[in-house]
Amino acid sequence: MYSALDQNSDGLIVQIAEAIAEAEGVDVTALPPLHDVVNIEALQTLISTGKGRVSVEFPYGRYQIYIGSDAGVIVKEV
Repeated sequence: MYSALDQNSDGLIVQIAEAIAEAEGVDVTALPPLHDVVNIEALQTLISTGKGRVSVEFPYGRYQIYIGSDAGVIVKEV
């Protein structure tokens, strides 16, 4: 599942949660909090202030989440 990257930091977290929820086939509110697996503040800072290409990946349940300034948000089942 892919979606273009939202550079707004609050929008980014919502975008990640929505992408995971879509992959799971559930409502966003049914997901465990993202802050249980990734430092949300650090992620927001990295993406919003990163110069040039920025990419981050982290596991979330049975998914690997890829976030990149040139790749958007990608959710892959592992």
